[in-house]
Amino acid sequence: MRESYYNFIYQYSSDSLIIYNSLTNAMIEIEADNYKRIFLDKGETTAEEYSFLAKGGFLVEEKYDELAIIRNRLFSSRYSTDKLGLTIAPTLDCNFRCEYCYEKDSRKKGIMPIDVQNKIIESTEKRIKNISELNVTWYGGEPLLALPVIINVSDGLRRISRENDVKYSASIISNGYLLTETVAQTLVEHGIVSCQITLDGDKRTHDSRRYLDGKLPTFEKIVNNIVIASKIIPQIIVRVNIDKDNADAAITIKGILDEFLCNNVIVYPSPIKNKHGCYDRETCFTNKEFVEAEWQYTSTLNDREQKDNILSKYPKIRGNICCADSASSIIISPNGDIYKCWSDIGNTATCCGNIVDETTNIMNILKYLDYDCTRDEQCRECKFLPICMGDCPYERINQANSRCMFFDSFHGQLLKKVADIINSKSNV
Repeated sequence: MRESYYNFIYQYSSDSLIIYNSLTNAMIEIEADNYKRIFLDKGETTAEEYSFLAKGGFLVEEKYDELAIIRNRLFSSRYSTDKLGLTIAPTLDCNFRCEYCYEKDSRKKGIMPIDVQNKIIESTEKRIKNISELNVTWYGGEPLLALPVIINVSDGLRRISRENDVKYSASIISNGYLLTETVAQTLVEHGIVSCQITLDGDKRTHDSRRYLDGKLPTFEKIVNNIVIASKIIPQIIVRVNIDKDNADAAITIKGILDEFLCNNVIVYPSPIKNKHGCYDRETCFTNKEFVEAEWQYTSTLNDREQKDNILSKYPKIRGNICCADSASSIIISPNGDIYKCWSDIGNTATCCGNIVDETTNIMNILKYLDYDCTRDEQCRECKFLPICMGDCPYERINQANSRCMFFDSFHGQLLKKVADIINSKSNV
């Protein structure tokens, strides 16, 4: 047997190392002397050691093709038909005029007509017997401007899911301005159990970025709605869009919501991207700069939250990346046009067909589905490949940013902190 190509070795203590394998997602702590004996000197190894290290993928058979395993995992996931994912935009209209919005040029008045609503239910019903899960995300524009559409389509999709014993889940991405107590109750009554809302810092910072037409403020109303909705909707996720000008905004928002005892609300920072030339590139983080800001946010959390946050960041093995490179996920615009990526919605040049007239643009679909990261010159040599898989398909296709989201220094730091948490629990 030989050492796996996907082993990462980090010094953990004065006499021990961490070995992490990105292909299996296994991690062990090993005494430095034993590591030297087994992996460097290739000395005698007991049957028990051999079996343990092979089980974790740290040692593999000489002819074991690890890249082929990754490729098989990619296409098995990409073309799985067990689950169906629908992202539905009931309107491309929005009550906000956010300065960094990448949908500025595709904003349109009006809501999804009834024929498109019915076609979504009808086409889903044709596939429902061949799936076990149906996952729906409501998107926009601002989807709450089209609440009647959400209610109607949700009821239809939930009905056919119940009739066919299919697991149903639904979430919504909203700016939160219209999320009153009544609206929150309505969403839950119609099967939506998770809501993502965006805040960009304190009142001054947020209101300078995310405002109504005429630059009217939105911060206080959104915070009030979050406080109320958090008692009704099972999961509220607050996304904080950050760049170099508001790098500490997630820390600020977490503090504000904690004062309102919104302890069940998840807050996380997310980088602003210059999609479609919508924002000043100079203020956007590089991927590495964002990871640094993310670590800074984590360090400010209390002990329990910090542990939960660190454990949630433990690397995950990936197949396909997202709905864009999944054959069983589509985005549906108000007029029935189909897209593969959220960032493409409203851009007719990237349209993949229409759900009403059942047209298909196979070339736009294959633009996302035909990519094989195991044959990519940059990716195939990278040890992070099994947990990255080429990362964001949109950014790769449009060369919008450096694709790499994993860096040795931060990766090692994360794994050491995970090991600390595990060891602290085992010593209790």
